[in-house]
Amino acid sequence: MKLKNGPSPAFLDRPLNFLEFPVKRLLFHCQNCGSCLLSQTRMKCPMNCPKGLRNGPCGGTLGGLCEVYADRACVWMEIQKESACVAAAPIHAPFDPSLLGSSSYLNLATKADAPTRLPLPFPELPSKPHALPPVTASRLERRLLSGDLVLTAEVCSPRSAADFGRVDREVAALIPHLDAFNATSNQGGVETVSSFETALRIKHWGGEPILQICARDVDPSRFLDEVARAHENGIINILSLTGDWPVSKVRAPVSVKETHGRVFRMDSSQMIYELQALRATGRSAFVPGRRLPGASPFIGGVINPYSTPRHVALSRLAQKEACGMEFVQTQVVTDADAYIDWVRELEEHGLRDRIHLIPSIPVITKKKPLEIMAHLKGVSLPPDLFAQLEAASDLEATGMEFARRLIRRLVETRTAEGFHLTRFGAKNEQLIELASYARSLAEKNKTVPSKNPILEGAR
Repeated sequence: MKLKNGPSPAFLDRPLNFLEFPVKRLLFHCQNCGSCLLSQTRMKCPMNCPKGLRNGPCGGTLGGLCEVYADRACVWMEIQKESACVAAAPIHAPFDPSLLGSSSYLNLATKADAPTRLPLPFPELPSKPHALPPVTASRLERRLLSGDLVLTAEVCSPRSAADFGRVDREVAALIPHLDAFNATSNQGGVETVSSFETALRIKHWGGEPILQICARDVDPSRFLDEVARAHENGIINILSLTGDWPVSKVRAPVSVKETHGRVFRMDSSQMIYELQALRATGRSAFVPGRRLPGASPFIGGVINPYSTPRHVALSRLAQKEACGMEFVQTQVVTDADAYIDWVRELEEHGLRDRIHLIPSIPVITKKKPLEIMAHLKGVSLPPDLFAQLEAASDLEATGMEFARRLIRRLVETRTAEGFHLTRFGAKNEQLIELASYARSLAEKNKTVPSKNPILEGAR
């Protein structure tokens, strides 16, 4: 007998799904994924997320609203808002497209959906990771453990390889002043040269690259390919994020066929989980038979401190940490008080001492980037701040002073181990000026006492 979707007999699958799907569609807006999580998600279908995320919200949600459709509630905020506790949400393996359109009841009975329906066990991690010696060859990890202030910035991949001159000039100018560089690609979902190629360019100039990989752009096999290329070329720092909604995907999926073609095949928590598995065992957690012995990435992630309800965002961070995340860069900080309150909550829940925290500081010096920033998904830009910056007669001076105020406040409150300087029109010289200012303040205030007695003794 020919089988469909693993062990589900084809002659049973079609009539069962014919009866099952219309009812579940009516009651739960079911997307017919074939691996049902309704019993784990308060009877709300997570596949109604336009990105198809099955482990929690993305960083683009603000005020409980969806990143893609700002007039709709984020389905994951709806699922988790009634739970007031902060705990690592369960982690599931990537969605299996071969189950799409099949009967979830039959898949449940035959256990065809078990690999993606059942939560995965979290890896065993050290209870005091910052008291241990470095576990990778990352210069970034060593500097964070030493307690020295860390400064990073983004290097955006060009549209074509012919435009790498701009990357070369940026890196050459900033290397003496910054500790690492995020190699980004496909900003806003617009296709560019791969972040790997840009990371290689950074490494060529002697910089410390942070390879940024978006779940939007990979499936489990392709993600492994990217990690393997990084390992072979000595790129150690990997930052996992879910990614912006691609500009070509103008609306959410509304049918089974559209869902198959549009959902993200991975999310950032799954990527972090996979990186930790590779480091611990040399084997993939998600792709049978794939091995990468010797891989030892320094694992990073991203979080939005302004997502609300806040306990949902904190649970997402706890999930990423439980999967193996070691350092985190935040969405841009625009309200210092709200950010500091968020960090205090991390401390209350025991998360602050388990991750290295690098908030992003917006460096706003031009009007057009300011206007773009005001419409970026996931960026919380208070109206009074936008009005102040928009009305400034000298936006360069006003934007630089705003960045200095943020840095000073976070240094004085000891709520950062470094800063990620994010350009909104800023020149290299302005990033250099802020880097010097931040290091001077950190030295005066001793912002980041060493977390690691082993490294402290060697200094």
